[in-house]
Amino acid sequence: MLLGKHARTTSIGFAVGWVLDIVIATTIFVFLGGTMGDSTSTGDAWIKLGLGILLLIVGLRRWRGRGGEHTPKWMRAIDEMRPPTALELGFALSAINPENLIMCVAAGVSIGGKGISGLG
Repeated sequence: MLLGKHARTTSIGFAVGWVLDIVIATTIFVFLGGTMGDSTSTGDAWIKLGLGILLLIVGLRRWRGRGGEHTPKWMRAIDEMRPPTALELGFALSAINPENLIMCVAAGVSIGGKGISGLG
């Protein structure tokens, strides 16, 4: 993407899509975390512990499942990509990345559980 025909605008579009997805996912979990009460509860600790274990399992599965060195067709098309398509790709790749989702859940539950009342 950085070496493609539209490198500057395409990479900006990809980054905006990636960050936008993380902001939306974290915001959703902030509101869900706010319904759980105080973040010092044992429920919050169990959620974080479970997410940490899940992250380790996902990492191990990816490590063991890595395979051949061929480039998928969609990755070869990135060089010809336009900014709107790059934004969509950044949003989609961020959304399907389990590590991002787990971090958004942990951050949202922690932030939402604090009960920030001075924001309104």
